[in-house]
Amino acid sequence: MESSLFPVSISTCGSKQPGIAFPYHWHEHLEFLFITRGEGIITCNSDKYAVGKGDLVVVNSSEIHGGYSHHGSFTYYCVIVEPSILQGYSTGICEVKYLSPITRNQILFENIIRNDKAVLQCFENMIDEYERKDPGYELSIKSYIFQALSLLIRRHVKVTLTPAMYDKRREALSRLSPVLTYIAENCTGKITVAQLAKLVNLSIFHFSRLFKDLTDRTVIAYVNNIRIHKAVELLTKTEMSITDIALEAGFNDINYFSRLFKRHMKLSPQAFRRAAQGRDVS
Repeated sequence: MESSLFPVSISTCGSKQPGIAFPYHWHEHLEFLFITRGEGIITCNSDKYAVGKGDLVVVNSSEIHGGYSHHGSFTYYCVIVEPSILQGYSTGICEVKYLSPITRNQILFENIIRNDKAVLQCFENMIDEYERKDPGYELSIKSYIFQALSLLIRRHVKVTLTPAMYDKRREALSRLSPVLTYIAENCTGKITVAQLAKLVNLSIFHFSRLFKDLTDRTVIAYVNNIRIHKAVELLTKTEMSITDIALEAGFNDINYFSRLFKRHMKLSPQAFRRAAQGRDVS
């Protein structure tokens, strides 16, 4: 972050090779990913989005998200907007009706924005201002942020949560954070529901229900999704055999791995590797 007095950060991110662009994580700030090159998959909670140049991904506060690139270079601008930029010094109608619900994650925007020239132009303008840094660029960026938010509120609201719904989700995320971290760091090893439930002192039943409510997936489905991401990375960055990749990614059954991989990626592991290397997949 450039300055605590101006809580907006804009940076160029991406991956030069196929594979994981960024691992699953979550945070409280708003994040916008403006794709400038290549193609990839961005996952927000349980929803997967195929993205390419010109797409804008909106990551709402407290959404679990991750991404990986398909083939070759995948680049994007990451625009981080801290909640403090939306908060004024006094309570007015704008803060009560719009800004506070956004910062409290009560207004959730659609995750993928494409073919909306007005919204995309806002982000192109703020990126240009941030890179040029002419006098007064902070004011200009702030104006574009508010303009973009007004357009998103008018055209791209996905759902509106009550304060009670938001507090419940925030509490669940905080409680399950150790579990999400453990899965990310140990996904290739043996993981049981009982083991994860013990980490947060819950019964298997209550843990499984809380996990499903939060991620919209069972524990097994969530872990398998991360393992598939690991397999994608190994397929594109190594010459390991498919069997060795399945084992390295945490799958003991090669047939199960192949079926699951094709279900997620729409290609078999062999075909995906050929496509990643620019070879014919037929």
